[in-house]
Amino acid sequence: MKNQNSLCLSIQIQKLQNGELLSKLIFLAQEERKLLIEFLVCLREFDLRKLYLEDGYSSLFSYLTQCLGFSEGSAYRRIQAARLSFKYPLILERLEHGKLTLSALSAVSQILTQDNCAVVLSECEKLTKRGVEKYVATEQVRRMQEGGGATTACEATASAPVPPRFRDKIEFFAAPDMQLTDKHSNAQTNEQPSGGQNTNNNVANQRECEPAFTGGGEKQAADIPRISVAKAQIRIQFTASAEMMDEIEEARAILSHRFPNARLEDIFGAALNAFLDKHSPKRRIDRRNERAIKKHTEHKLKYDGECISPRECAQAQATQPNECELTKECSDKTKTIAKTAPEITKPATKTELTGETPPTNSRHISQAVRDMVWQRDQGRCSYVSPDGKRCDETMFLEYHHEHAWAQGGSSQDPANIALRCKGHNALAAVQVYGAAHMNRFSRQHAHKY
Repeated sequence: MKNQNSLCLSIQIQKLQNGELLSKLIFLAQEERKLLIEFLVCLREFDLRKLYLEDGYSSLFSYLTQCLGFSEGSAYRRIQAARLSFKYPLILERLEHGKLTLSALSAVSQILTQDNCAVVLSECEKLTKRGVEKYVATEQVRRMQEGGGATTACEATASAPVPPRFRDKIEFFAAPDMQLTDKHSNAQTNEQPSGGQNTNNNVANQRECEPAFTGGGEKQAADIPRISVAKAQIRIQFTASAEMMDEIEEARAILSHRFPNARLEDIFGAALNAFLDKHSPKRRIDRRNERAIKKHTEHKLKYDGECISPRECAQAQATQPNECELTKECSDKTKTIAKTAPEITKPATKTELTGETPPTNSRHISQAVRDMVWQRDQGRCSYVSPDGKRCDETMFLEYHHEHAWAQGGSSQDPANIALRCKGHNALAAVQVYGAAHMNRFSRQHAHKY
């Protein structure tokens, strides 16, 4: 039915005379701008009420892109225009008359104030997108020179906000990767390159520099049959400070033995791997399970008892790392040996020294419980809307008490803890404590509930 309607509309447009077609096009352009103004006003009110949270979306941006089908750029520009129009009503008038575009508004938003709003919007009426960016950069330099006195144009430009075209960029593309055929690949793997050089380094140099030689240098790599395989790669671009460049050079020098080619990909990979080893909940759980299995094996070899399975042992260590489940579940022989073992004198605890009893229900959530909750919720907001839509947010996650801690909820029971994004955690707080109470903690009027 939709295809038939589109076909009928196309036929009707084709029958129009030139003058009629021009008039219709102008009329539709005006109607489109009117609809845009109405959409922005509705979007602004929708944002103030935060209705997207109840539908299972962590932000207005996620709602526009995932539910309404806007592209990321279109959603960003509309959200920005809706929020700016609340502060500068003149924006809606300029948009309705076609004197301002969403792209131009996004660029000039960096320099808009109550005093210069009318002047800036008038200056940008007939400028292209690149012209607007140039105007904004010029205004920023002028303001810095007036405010800083001795600030030069170069210094002002260096400290100015980065233009949109120089912001972070992640691009996916398919790049051909030349690989050896199975026959020659096996032959080359068994041979050592001349000069005692490392084979992995030669392969890396071969892909980045020039064709390598195998064996004793008698046959070039160009003569070896190769196949082209499409390999997905990612190009990452971002703007960094001079201090970060010094840190990269220091890391490059430290890792020079490990990565002789000194590729940025290897350096950032090593840094990210070290960071995730320390902060990733999944890796912490894996290490905890490995230690539990190792301890279980050593325990079984030492006492030759009937222990619980390694899987149960690992789960016990993950849930209660401070307690030895093996002592409870192992054989009677093991228990007897444990009882007859010499007593070890432990240092006095803080409770024994001060006589103070620790709180029975601390608000602090232990790291073991945090890791269990993170793994259970798969590092994602666990909020589910009434119609069954689960929030997809993985950024700015917080640990939420299903039964509020202030009302007696436990912080050590994983069943009472859940991952929530910032928006849905705040929504739960409003539902428990009320909007009037939570608005006292709101930093901006636009973010009140």
